[in-house]
Amino acid sequence: MKHVTSRMARAIAVGIVAIMSSGAAQAETRTLTYATYLPQSFTWVQVDDWFMDEVEARTEGRIKFERNYGGSLLGPVEVFPGVSSGAADLGTGGAVYNTDMLPLAGGLLLPFVTENADAAARAFTDLSLSNGALAQEWKAANLAPSYSLVATENSFWTNKAIETTDDLKGMRIRASGGVAQVLQMLGATPVAMGMGDGVQAFKSGAIDGFSAAPFDVSTLVGLQDIATHAGDAGRLGVYAAVTLAFNLNTWESLSEEDRAVISEVSAGAPAKYLEIADASIAAAIDKIKAAPQLKIVRTSPEVDAEWRQKTRETVWNGWIDELEAKGIPARATFDEFRRLVAEKEPGSDYTPGFDRLQAEPN
Repeated sequence: MKHVTSRMARAIAVGIVAIMSSGAAQAETRTLTYATYLPQSFTWVQVDDWFMDEVEARTEGRIKFERNYGGSLLGPVEVFPGVSSGAADLGTGGAVYNTDMLPLAGGLLLPFVTENADAAARAFTDLSLSNGALAQEWKAANLAPSYSLVATENSFWTNKAIETTDDLKGMRIRASGGVAQVLQMLGATPVAMGMGDGVQAFKSGAIDGFSAAPFDVSTLVGLQDIATHAGDAGRLGVYAAVTLAFNLNTWESLSEEDRAVISEVSAGAPAKYLEIADASIAAAIDKIKAAPQLKIVRTSPEVDAEWRQKTRETVWNGWIDELEAKGIPARATFDEFRRLVAEKEPGSDYTPGFDRLQAEPN
């Protein structure tokens, strides 16, 4: 299997011993190993902690969790392969790191689908738990998803005002994935960098801007103190998701009663995420307001429409055609995802960060 490291091999050995031990006798308490590459402070991991606390309480201690954060057990590319192979019993990871084993899950969040992180998360979860192609993809990877969470919408931080397509010409922008594709098609030059390296490059002037950055996370790394202008890149929308998934063998080894408890708690994860994200967005808005040099400059509805017209279908069809050529039903899956998002948006209380910011008094 790709991405197997010595750290992961050690984790697999520990997992095998744990599975054998649990099968030898029915213990009153079963401890499941959780792993994520994300730090405990992230909103997504705060939801995971709530989930694990609730499961421990509602099973009256029959299930407990050993919690491993920040890549201490499995790194970004290792989480899903590691959970699949038994290195951990469950984990939260990004399928975008494992598109070889999870091609649909890793590419479904394409630009210009929605700005509503709540609706996107609920739609992604429903599709993962259905009987369709996405659900089958998780099962084939020996994974049982519980819930998915979607990052707040994309933000765009620059050293000059971006109001027209021409303003993007030649700009060096830290970006990745679909965001990078859109910016490149509009004349910018995407630069592939991790978040930490990108922040330092922006601060030093080596690049001219920073995108592929969730609204609230951007302020955690200090982009509001570096940029002179900020916006939402033509309402490009949400673009990144994580999923908490169990090893399928672990999941099936749990009692029906305990699986029911876990499913019940999982059903409450979207509402808990909305609560936590709301506080995170509010904190981000306060930081933006406190940055004296920063101006919020958003493109007009006409420019937004121009950017969508120039890029959206090409990006969407490029991903769909690539997977369809491999026999993967990407178009039907993507169409169903969009339908579910549209169904859930009207009932959602989520408001994108820049909309909330501009609606508040100065």
